Amino acid sequence: MNFLDILLLIPILGGAVSGFRKGFIIGVISLLALILGIIGGFYFLNWGVSLLIHEFGLSGRFLPLLAFLLIFVGIILIVNFIGTILKKVVHMILLGGLDKIAGALVGAFMWAFLVSALIWGASVFKIEFPTDWREGSLLYDYVKPIAPMVAGMFDGIIPAASDLLDGLGDLINSATN
Repeated sequence: MNFLDILLLIPILGGAVSGFRKGFIIGVISLLALILGIIGGFYFLNWGVSLLIHEFGLSGRFLPLLAFLLIFVGIILIVNFIGTILKKVVHMILLGGLDKIAGALVGAFMWAFLVSALIWGASVFKIEFPTDWREGSLLYDYVKPIAPMVAGMFDGIIPAASDLLDGLGDLINSATN
């Protein structure tokens, strides 16, 4: 185990502890909220940018990021609110211990997904961990492919991010001219 493994393990173990505290239902809802937030952020990105340009008069190169973040956070808040209500309704049915153990697994997976998404996103900008860290790591090769694998599962729902972003450049250019 090297330094990179410790960097990867800290958020994953933190997610497991958090998942244990929250339980399975909230863990699954949180994971669902994260995935739906990312998908919704890309799916409604053009609409969000258009809204920020035309309704609020905003412009700039960070407009797509702002639109994505607002949509992402909004979806997460809505899904988590629904999940909290669902947990209260279902809590009496599930065994508390089983709910907590399953929640730890979901929490660990969710944070492994987030770490993988950060690694994936950083690689787009050619930012990577040093080679000697990666080669000596026990976890890196297992964590890195999680986000691309999950994204691949949603290809049928969201064809490709590039398809969704085709008109975005024109929209931003029209707002800044």
